[in-house]
Amino acid sequence: MAKSFARKDFRKMFPSNDACLDFLFQKLYGERPKCPGCNAQQKYHRVRRRKCYSCQKCAHQIYPTKGTIFEGSQTDLLDWFEVILEFHLSKQGVTAKYIQRQTGVTYKTAWRMGHKIRELMNEDAEFLLSGIVEVDETFWGGKTRKIGLTLDEKHKLCFFGMIERGGNCLIYYTEKWDAKTLLPIILSRVKEKSKIYGDDDAAVKKVVNHGYVHGAVNHKARQWRKGEVYSNTIENLWSRFKALTYTHRYISRRWAQNYANEVAFRHNRKKEDRNIFLDILGRIDSTSPAYVFQQSQDFL
Repeated sequence: MAKSFARKDFRKMFPSNDACLDFLFQKLYGERPKCPGCNAQQKYHRVRRRKCYSCQKCAHQIYPTKGTIFEGSQTDLLDWFEVILEFHLSKQGVTAKYIQRQTGVTYKTAWRMGHKIRELMNEDAEFLLSGIVEVDETFWGGKTRKIGLTLDEKHKLCFFGMIERGGNCLIYYTEKWDAKTLLPIILSRVKEKSKIYGDDDAAVKKVVNHGYVHGAVNHKARQWRKGEVYSNTIENLWSRFKALTYTHRYISRRWAQNYANEVAFRHNRKKEDRNIFLDILGRIDSTSPAYVFQQSQDFL
């Protein structure tokens, strides 16, 4: 179990902008990185009034924020780190207006900061689901319109979710909810021969043609369970997902996936009580081979 990470722990770990920059440098390059200029392991010294470090021998400069979400930002690093902390402390997300009030930046900057952090929460293609996987779709936003005997939900946002019983989940924003759209997602993110359970959705039934076991319950007939076949786990996930409505009154189609990533990211760390703050910091520059982040009690 990870220790709780409160504001007092944050203030002790990051008392200033310099502490934040030192943290980035050490985690990206270590104490004595190999200098690209002189091709030797040398000490680096902080350059005053600039967000960089200079090689002791050849004066080659390294900018720790390069290639990260902080690159090109005029906002203080300490403000960035404090916003990441808010994502850790909050259970239902953080709005741009809240970021604006807490940091004093403009709304446009606050909005950008929030989405840059949510992009780091994307876990697509990082793991595969296996065993018993419950799948379902949900609709969010607006009012359901009734046309004749059918319900028109085309104006709503559609999200498709997959959750491994006792394990991780993935949530995707989709424009459609037919077999042509959902099957490729299942085939790419769920191991073959896994059990796919859900409601009586014709779009999901075709997984049996691809080496999966399929089971379904008919909610319309008030059937909630059939042996080990049920969808209560993913229904519970949707209840937490729709709690976002208390925080975000509106979600645009363009950025819907970012909010889905955030909900899945939080769920996947809930069981182990993982430190979301440190996990997000560990993804700041996931493209850099020099950045190997390991959560340690030394950080607390």
